Amino acid sequence: MHLIMIFSLLSIISLFAFSASRLLEAETQHVPIKVRKNDR
Repeated sequence: MHLIMIFSLLSIISLFAFSASRLLEAETQHVPIKVRKNDR
């Protein structure tokens, strides 16, 4: 039982970290585009 709970927690944490990294990448990709548009 403990192993199953630990595995489920690790999977949830990994999914959360993956989604957070994707969001951060999207934000970092959109920021320079906005800056370039404002500069033009």
